[in-house]
Amino acid sequence: MTDSKDTADHTLHTLLRVLVVEDNPGDLLLLKEMLKDAGEENNPFLPPFQLHEAMNLQIASQCLKDQVFDIILLDLNLPDSQGLATFTDLRDQLSDGAVVVLTGLADNALAMEAIRHGAQDYLVKNRLDPDLLVRSMRYAVERQRMQNELEQIRQRQYRLQEILSLEELSTTGLDQRYSVQKLLRDYTLLVQRHVRATRLQEPRPAEHVRALARQLARLHARARDVVHLHLRVLENTGSWAKSAEERAFANDARLVLLEVMGHLIDIYLEWTTLR
Repeated sequence: MTDSKDTADHTLHTLLRVLVVEDNPGDLLLLKEMLKDAGEENNPFLPPFQLHEAMNLQIASQCLKDQVFDIILLDLNLPDSQGLATFTDLRDQLSDGAVVVLTGLADNALAMEAIRHGAQDYLVKNRLDPDLLVRSMRYAVERQRMQNELEQIRQRQYRLQEILSLEELSTTGLDQRYSVQKLLRDYTLLVQRHVRATRLQEPRPAEHVRALARQLARLHARARDVVHLHLRVLENTGSWAKSAEERAFANDARLVLLEVMGHLIDIYLEWTTLR
């Protein structure tokens, strides 16, 4: 196991647990050196990390039994497993982590097939550099986290629909002008704080998310009300424009919507159980 450089003033607080599944010693050494270089340069996309290695599928499977990983860098062609089966076998053992597939130039079609089956990204080995590797890892982890949170919200929505529809919970909606304007200000501030925290890997403003969800619940907001509020905030901040930075902001802001919706559904579920 290799630990990244641990500096007291590091702006990232999440320990990233990385499993590299690679049987080629040269490729493995290259990946380790790139991650080491990124850690020493305090790359803003790379938090402190723990690096584990596996030379074949059997060892990788044992690693997954022993520990939870945030991300796996996976060579699909191993001594004891080749092709898409390598990915699907590990995917079935992986709980919530992301997978980035490592390929050669001739394996792009196979890599795309792995993405269709749930991999978050693929990287061509001989075109790698430290920045590309770290960015791919960071975005893969965030996309996987977003998918996990979305799935949790879907499960909560299903539970809620078994009790009572969100439409029936609302009698007024967001039709009070003062409340709407206040919500817009509060939600805009929350989105800005949340996006900044996500990009810097700082603790997200969880209490502010819960407070806004409680505010929405007091107004008997429906799911479509929350989505409409979110879209209005994006419009007001110019995030519907076509620049790469504005598209990135809108993409990062989706996490706010997911978290607010999740807390709102939990509040409504609690109300229905108290009736």
